[in-house]
Amino acid sequence: MTTATSKDKFQQMIRSWIDQFAHVLQSTDTKEFIQVLVLDPFLKHIMGQIFPYILIGFCLFAAVFIMVIVMFVMMLFKRGSDVPCPFCGPKGAI
Repeated sequence: MTTATSKDKFQQMIRSWIDQFAHVLQSTDTKEFIQVLVLDPFLKHIMGQIFPYILIGFCLFAAVFIMVIVMFVMMLFKRGSDVPCPFCGPKGAI
């Protein structure tokens, strides 16, 4: 029986510690402390590491987008052809 009571006391003690910890985390001062000393530097570091890759990805996306637009315009206004675009040809072609 002593193991059951000691187990119950241990569970109560752990629950009280968890409740106290949760209560401390809910205070505004603790939230600001965690945000200023942990989250902000962590996020700044992550953004500093990721920013070049985001910039390169954006440049590649913009270049591909511009190339697609240019190709589309070139297809629409093809020189030296009677048909301005493949979709505007004779009705039997489609």
